[in-house]
Amino acid sequence: MVIPSHIRILEFSDDLEDEVLRLLIHERWNVWINLRRGMTAPYIHVAAMVSFIFLRITCTFPFLIAILLSYLLAAVSHVLLTYLLTDSRWSSMNNLAEIHHQEGGIVYVARDRIGRHRRVVGLIGVERVSLYNAHLVSLAVRRSHRNMGIGRALMDRAINYAKDTGYRAITVHVVNAGTEYDLVPMYKRQGFYISDTTFWTSPHLPLLRSYVLTKDLKMT
Repeated sequence: MVIPSHIRILEFSDDLEDEVLRLLIHERWNVWINLRRGMTAPYIHVAAMVSFIFLRITCTFPFLIAILLSYLLAAVSHVLLTYLLTDSRWSSMNNLAEIHHQEGGIVYVARDRIGRHRRVVGLIGVERVSLYNAHLVSLAVRRSHRNMGIGRALMDRAINYAKDTGYRAITVHVVNAGTEYDLVPMYKRQGFYISDTTFWTSPHLPLLRSYVLTKDLKMT
């Protein structure tokens, strides 16, 4: 698919950092998606169990009411934690400029040249991990500009950069918490395969299912 002529793919520049971070936060965090996917990981259920025990012992709530309140509290805490993770003040997303300026790293942005704002509508980054391995970071496309081939074009640009730089493999880390999980089918179409599945633990987002996808660049 050829992207529209008014979409231009450029290298990242420091003056775009705030706009890029707003795009990531807006596109990656969604209340209902996070709640639905959070139910497939231990965090909400463990938090609900702890809350249930606390409510039954300290407040003597009836059984059914204690269960409902427990899951409500767990869901609220889950939403807050996922928001903190995707907020630029807490997330590693705010190192895009650092990735772009490091040796063997780059960040590309897609910018719409039509309209009053001419805003950033997509981005992707390649981060150096070792001499022969790279990591794909922060693939995102604005909802209003999806199904235009922008994500595929960004992915192609990033993979070609990785090949030209001499990397032998590239990985991408997907957490089953936000809209980024919807990208897994596209990664697979691009030749990525799931190389590891685990539950990811961090101070801000405990126990969510995590996937590592790998693409062997020597085979392409």
